[in-house]
Amino acid sequence: MNFDWKSEVDLIRDNFSILINKYNNVDSIEISTIEKIYDNLSLYVDKNVLPQCLKISSKDAEVSRNSRLQGNKRFSEDEFQKSIESYYKALLHAPKDSKSLVLAYGNISANLFHQKKFKQSIFYIDLALKSSDSEEYCVDWRDKLKRRKHQCLIELRKCTNDRLSSIYFLKNGTSESNEDPLKNHEYRELEESENCDKFKIEIDSFTSKVRCHIYPKKGRGLVAVETIEPGETIIAERPYVKVLLKPFELLYCHFCLRCLSHVRLPCIECTNVFYCSSKCRQEAWTVFHEYECKFLPFLHEFGIGHLALRIFLIADWSEILDFNKNLDLNANVRADSNQFDLMKMQCDYRSLHSLIDNISDADFETFQSFLITSIMIAVLLEKMECLIKRYSGLKISTIQLIKTGLYNLFRIVSNASSISDLHSEVNSQNSSNILDCRVIAAAIYPSISLLNHNCNPNIVSLFKAGCINLIKAAKRIEPGEEIFNCYGIHFSDYNLEERQQMLQSQYRFRCECEVCCEEKDLQLKYPNLDSKASFIAHLSENLSEISAKSLEKIGSKLIQWNSEEICLRFKLRLSEIFDQISNVFYQTFGNVQRARFYRQFCADLKSKIYGDFSVQFLLETIKLCDLIFESYKTSKCSKNEMLSFIKKSVASLEVLINYSDSYNSIDLDEVPDYFETEIHRLNQRLNTV
Repeated sequence: MNFDWKSEVDLIRDNFSILINKYNNVDSIEISTIEKIYDNLSLYVDKNVLPQCLKISSKDAEVSRNSRLQGNKRFSEDEFQKSIESYYKALLHAPKDSKSLVLAYGNISANLFHQKKFKQSIFYIDLALKSSDSEEYCVDWRDKLKRRKHQCLIELRKCTNDRLSSIYFLKNGTSESNEDPLKNHEYRELEESENCDKFKIEIDSFTSKVRCHIYPKKGRGLVAVETIEPGETIIAERPYVKVLLKPFELLYCHFCLRCLSHVRLPCIECTNVFYCSSKCRQEAWTVFHEYECKFLPFLHEFGIGHLALRIFLIADWSEILDFNKNLDLNANVRADSNQFDLMKMQCDYRSLHSLIDNISDADFETFQSFLITSIMIAVLLEKMECLIKRYSGLKISTIQLIKTGLYNLFRIVSNASSISDLHSEVNSQNSSNILDCRVIAAAIYPSISLLNHNCNPNIVSLFKAGCINLIKAAKRIEPGEEIFNCYGIHFSDYNLEERQQMLQSQYRFRCECEVCCEEKDLQLKYPNLDSKASFIAHLSENLSEISAKSLEKIGSKLIQWNSEEICLRFKLRLSEIFDQISNVFYQTFGNVQRARFYRQFCADLKSKIYGDFSVQFLLETIKLCDLIFESYKTSKCSKNEMLSFIKKSVASLEVLINYSDSYNSIDLDEVPDYFETEIHRLNQRLNTV
């Protein structure tokens, strides 16, 4: 059901901005005007927003039935993936405690059984049996489910037996083993697994090798006090608050943000979200979803307002009130204060409150927009009945809510991070992997927010267990060097003018990092760079039409340019064209050796630009591993050279993804991230040699 929520939100802001436009400055805005906007917004939500949200989000047995029938049709045609997507839709729309819900459980279990996902099939069988314990469901249907579960257990036993036999063979050189394969591998229900506790590590902590330093111009920052080696963990932190973005609401768990695989549980009340487990579903309901549930279609278009609203839902309100007795007298806890204590940074409201807000630098138009948003947040909190259910004993005025929301909106703009997921898909045309870095959520990491910006940072940011942000050194960081993050405005994506404009607009500063300073006098240093860049751009568009001989000549010219003193942005363009040349030699001409030759240049450039433990460089080493393995198969590379390179690459990848000796293997249903998948694949290749 389509409804243009974005236009609706824009209309709200435009209509109520008229009431504020008559004022000359922020200080002259009257309380009575704010109260008038509040009352009008409250009526608007009752009349327009809530009815539309309920219309969109409500369960519908007929939609569930039609989706299930569509799934049955596709299942009969052996289109199992399309079939199960229809079954998931049937599950999403099935009303609570309905026959539609039970039938959806059963259909999903059958589909997963045919896909040999036996553990996940049992999970849905158990849900179906538990939900169908009444005379309404025939004995034959329940017996069919029980037989399927029994067959799943048999298949699981076979799989475990085969796995143990393989391990026994590798250790002893024989496949004979009398061990009962399930004796020490007792089946555990998926429902009982604690999906959110995969990593038994100390998170929300810093390495002891950093300290907070106050700079005269840019305020606080983190500085190394000891040498930090490439790949070493600097910070591991959970987000204080996070919001899954609309395009991914049915692809990732609404609570822990893990990518959903075969186990998907819908909200009991709405059709807006999926969860990876009943534990996540229950925790989300307890913490915030009980209040957001019926408003989610609107909140998805509410922008940073959704993140600011979520802060109110998860925070300790007594703490909020304590900090907001006087919002202007809290300099002693600000992150740019001399009294700031790095070790006291935690995943709590105090740490959020200590972050910079830049509200004093805001222009009137921005302030006006955020004020209307904060008034809407206060209205929604009232409609959600959050204040009554949770904090009936606290005296909280509407103006207090609006003022707190306003300050939090400015903190979000200055400190919010994106949560991304490196996703791999197979290109149907040439069977090659296509990597897609998805930004799936917005969040605030209080400790990571202390890092200052650099257009070419010396750290790499990885997300584990859904949303734990792991900050690692991309290159060696010496004592006294500052640790830099990138605020999403990287030199590889934007030119100097674009970067400066974006940073000034959102973060209120002008960047003076090495890359920006280098680009300022770019034309003086490199008068021929524009013509070279234009040549590369033209070459990139026509590369597939060039013969192998001409391609070799062009490659030689580019290698010559690479040996010259050039800026980082031009090095990046060279690396991109070397990447394309390598692909053409391999995919078009089948020349593995030349593909490997140019891939090495690409990897070397990525190492110089980003560091040896950057994601960009390690992606190139994975491609090199494949080419070297192909060279080995055609006797163009020795076995020792191949083994040495792949083992070294696997070791680097393992350093990148691990941040504790207690790192555990992933659950059978959890989608492994790209690097975990590649480590497994490369290890398999090593085992076949």
